[in-house]
Amino acid sequence: MSAAFASARDKLRNIKPPSRGVVIFTTVVGTFFGLVYRDRRLTEQVHEELRLRAAELANQPLASTDRVRKVAVYLMRPHPDDSIRTSRQIFAKYIKPVFDAAALDYDLVEAFEPGAVARHTQQTLAKKQRYVRWTDEDRMRALVLSTAQDDLQYFYRMQDYDAYVALGRKPFEEVLVGYQAGLQQARDEAVEDGVVAAATAQATAGRSTSWLRSLFGGSSSSPAPAESSSTAAEHPIDTISGYPLSLPAVAYLPLFTLKGLANFPKKMYRWFNKHEQARLLGTMALQIAEAAGTRPLSPVDFELGVTEFGMQLAAKAAGKPVGHADDSEPTLVQAYADFWPAPVPAHVKVAEAVQKLSAKYEAEQKAAVDAVSAQSILSSAGTQQLQAPHLATAPAAPAAEGAAEAGVESGFAPEPATPEEPVFEDPYAKNDEAKAAAAAKEDKAKAAEDRETERERKEKTKSELLKRYFVPKAVDARELVEVRAPIYDFGDKSLVV
Repeated sequence: MSAAFASARDKLRNIKPPSRGVVIFTTVVGTFFGLVYRDRRLTEQVHEELRLRAAELANQPLASTDRVRKVAVYLMRPHPDDSIRTSRQIFAKYIKPVFDAAALDYDLVEAFEPGAVARHTQQTLAKKQRYVRWTDEDRMRALVLSTAQDDLQYFYRMQDYDAYVALGRKPFEEVLVGYQAGLQQARDEAVEDGVVAAATAQATAGRSTSWLRSLFGGSSSSPAPAESSSTAAEHPIDTISGYPLSLPAVAYLPLFTLKGLANFPKKMYRWFNKHEQARLLGTMALQIAEAAGTRPLSPVDFELGVTEFGMQLAAKAAGKPVGHADDSEPTLVQAYADFWPAPVPAHVKVAEAVQKLSAKYEAEQKAAVDAVSAQSILSSAGTQQLQAPHLATAPAAPAAEGAAEAGVESGFAPEPATPEEPVFEDPYAKNDEAKAAAAAKEDKAKAAEDRETERERKEKTKSELLKRYFVPKAVDARELVEVRAPIYDFGDKSLVV
């Protein structure tokens, strides 16, 4: 036993210690993989914890008449020199799993140009206010959709959002701008609908105006169903238009991006501690799914996200103060709308298509009428020619069997055969063709060069406008403060970027 132990001890003594390079290599590689393994395990634990908490929301019973909560998530590139893939990956890794586990419906809106988020927010918010003014009859019509007119008036509520989630500072700015514009549009439509409703009620007084009452019984002279008390209690009354408002909450989620050699230590720290970002964004997403922790919007919230790396980079490039919102111009200016025009609405496209088809049909009808008129003129001319044969042209003499016989019968000598003229090739024709081909090739090259110059000019203009756009702007949304629009309160988490 002692001999075996002594032999093993001698073998261990004979093993050479590792060199300095091997020790450094194994230490660095071991530390690297150890930190990566640790971060992966912690990230999995965070995901599992958030998934279990979100599953409680998904397992809650939902009545057949209730609607699943739905939010709109807005993504945009972090800064002009980055791609939207960065925002897309952050959403897919840290926010989407929580929404899916909580059975929260969402629409992912990716904005590639300024103004897209504001337009979407304005249109959907104005549409949401129309749902608030629905009566019981309107809700029944929306479920039945018995006629084509009902399909247009009571369309399915596909974009009835309960919250607007902005990932980053620029989408958050446009959400506030579109929110304010949507409220103004809803007020204009409410006043317009009120006038129309009053005129309709006066014209149909004393008659049954409800197909619902005629279907399920009731007095034909009973008034139209008024707004329920629950709706009036749930939705605040607008002080300007006097109509109830439905105000979805707004959420700002920070966008974590870094770039440059100076930020390399921060990037390495975040790369080895992704679980912190997963917990932060996942907790925010869970709070949105729970629809908890909202408060009225305040002017302090207009400064959220100005310290993001992309905003600091754009402000520094434009010579603006870093860490503050620029109040020299609004978030959206006319130059953006001129370079990125708004898409044509669907109903306008349909109207233009109908107009083109109508013009084409009228042109075809006119051409057919003109053809019939010309045919009648020609037919009438032929009829007159048949009625006056002496005005017709004398027929040509028949061809003679022989040259001599034809000459005798006609009284004229046969015409001599005309010799074929020799064909001479122009020696300058080929030169002219070569010159024309060279000129055409030169024109084609010039046109391609002009197109390339125009493309470069557009790219340069686009780059300048994007750099100007990504400077954080001061948002004047005092109207949202007055109507007490809700915003999710994440505490100091929104300030960590």
